Amino acid sequence: MAPALAKDPRCEKGFDPRMWAQPSAQRLTLLLLDANGLGIVSSRLTGRRPACRRHWIERACYADLAFRVLTGNQQPDHSRIRGFRLPNLDALSGLFVQILRLLIVAVGVSNQPPDVEHLGPMLERTIANTGACPTTFIADAGYWSENNAEICTEAQTDPHIATGRQKHGQPPPATTGRIPKDLDLKGRMARKLRTKKGHEIYAKRKTIPEPVFGQTKEARGLRRFLLRGLENVNGEWTMWCTTHNILKFFRFQRAQVAMATR
Repeated sequence: MAPALAKDPRCEKGFDPRMWAQPSAQRLTLLLLDANGLGIVSSRLTGRRPACRRHWIERACYADLAFRVLTGNQQPDHSRIRGFRLPNLDALSGLFVQILRLLIVAVGVSNQPPDVEHLGPMLERTIANTGACPTTFIADAGYWSENNAEICTEAQTDPHIATGRQKHGQPPPATTGRIPKDLDLKGRMARKLRTKKGHEIYAKRKTIPEPVFGQTKEARGLRRFLLRGLENVNGEWTMWCTTHNILKFFRFQRAQVAMATR
C-alpha cells in the first residue's frame, strides 16, 4: 500500500512524519473505512446545503472525536485523503475478500446495461472469493438465458432464474402433472419457479440481495459515485460493500452478545 506523503503536495500543511509516514497507511485506511461506514465519502465540501457541509471527511477530522482518535489527532486535508485513496484502490478492495462471512460475497461495476452477460463473471468471483460454489443461484429476469442456466449447472449450483416479469403480488400459475417431454430449457425453468419449493427459494431475493440496495441508497446515502473512470468506480463501490459487510458483521456480533447475556 502506498504511504501518505509527510507533506502536503501544495505545501500548505505538514504532519509529524512519525505519525504520517508508515503507519499512516493504517490510520488512513481506518479513517476511510469508518467514514464510509457512516456514509461520509467525500474528502472535501461538495455542496452548499447545510447537510453537505457537515458530511465531509476533512471536517470530521476536526469536529468528530472518534475521527480525531483514528487519526492520532492529526488533520489530513482533502488532498491528502484523496491522494491516499486513489493509488490504493486495489489494496483497499482486497479488504473485501478478507472479511467475507455470509455477507456480500462478490462485487462489480459495469458500463454495459444488460445484466445477462454478468452472471457468469459474478459466479466466478463468488467461487474465487469464498472458495466454494453456492448450492443455489437466484437471479431476476434480466439474467435469464439458456447459456446462463447451463453455466450454473456446469458449476454445480442450482439455478433459479426468472424467465419473465410477473406483476407485483400476483401468485404464479399452479403447476400440476408431469413435465412435458417437449418442454425447452426456458419452459422448464419457468415451471420450476412455479412449484412450491421453487417459489419459496426465489422469494428469498426480497430478503437477501434487495435490502442491500435500500440500505446503501437510503440509510447510507449513496446516490452517485464521486470518482471517475470504470476502474476507480469499481474501487469506490468495493469500498462501499466492504464497509457494508463490516457494519453487518458488527451488528451480528452485537446481537449474539445480547442474546448470550439474556
